[in-house]
Amino acid sequence: MMDLRLSLARLCALDDRLDEAGHWFAQARLVLEEQEARPLRAIADFDQALMLTRAERHRQARPYLNAAIGQFQRIGMTGWLRRAEQLATLLP
Repeated sequence: MMDLRLSLARLCALDDRLDEAGHWFAQARLVLEEQEARPLRAIADFDQALMLTRAERHRQARPYLNAAIGQFQRIGMTGWLRRAEQLATLLP
C-alpha cells in the first residue's frame, strides 16, 4: 500500500511546492489506475484536495475531494469517508 510517486507528492506538498506536488499526484494516479490500487488512488485524490484546501485553492480542491468521496463510498472506506466529509465542510 505504497507508491513512491505518491510519497514524492506528499513531500512536495509539505515543502509548499504545490505545482511539483500536483505533477507527482498526477503521475501516481496513472500508475495506481493501472495497478487497480483503488484505495491508494482514492487517498491520492484526498491528499491532493487536502493540500489545495490548505493552500486556499478551494475551487481546485473540490473536484479531487468529490472524486475521493465517491471512491471512498464505493470501496467502503468509512474512516476515510468521514475525513473527506469533514474536509468538505471547510470548502465554500
